[in-house]
Amino acid sequence: FGVTVFAYRDPDGNTLEMIGAEDPDGKIAYPGMMHHCNLNVRNLERSYKFYRDTLGLDLTVYLAPTELQPVTNGSLGDSLRNADGSAFTDGQMRFAATLMGVRSDSRSPIDVLEWAVPKPYGEPYRSPTNLGIMRVAFEVDDIEAARARLLLAGHSSVGPVETWDMGEFGERKVVIFPDPDGIMLELIEQLRLPGERPPFD
Repeated sequence: FGVTVFAYRDPDGNTLEMIGAEDPDGKIAYPGMMHHCNLNVRNLERSYKFYRDTLGLDLTVYLAPTELQPVTNGSLGDSLRNADGSAFTDGQMRFAATLMGVRSDSRSPIDVLEWAVPKPYGEPYRSPTNLGIMRVAFEVDDIEAARARLLLAGHSSVGPVETWDMGEFGERKVVIFPDPDGIMLELIEQLRLPGERPPFD
């Protein structure tokens, strides 16, 4: 299948893409939802296993183009950089990625991507006030059990369970922690309506 993509930037410089599937009539059908959120990682296999085995995400698509791709392929190639910060001018790029969804849901997946050409560099945002995507949040049924699972998997840098005031949405329990590359993630406990509570433990 084919897709048509164009990229642009928001007022703060964050790169956004519009993606639409091609149909026989040549029209572009936009689904009207977020297609994916991209996380750049240093080692795709390591990150894939973390998001699959520790967070419980499911693979929806594996992307590994066999040929070099033009940097203009929807990525605003003028912003690509080498590890030393200089502009990447080779004109061709290569990457591999796994799109992973919650409970096999292919809508709005996480695009876990490892750059091969050019190589990834830099560090994820550490400050919650940094412009751009600071962290990605996942809703869970039981925040205490989810945190215990992270600790059992050896992730000692998991934060405590905190209760945040969400204004009109009430209080929610959250946990903040980094992935293997230091990308900040959040677990937020789903609110249960009275009728959703199980009758027995």
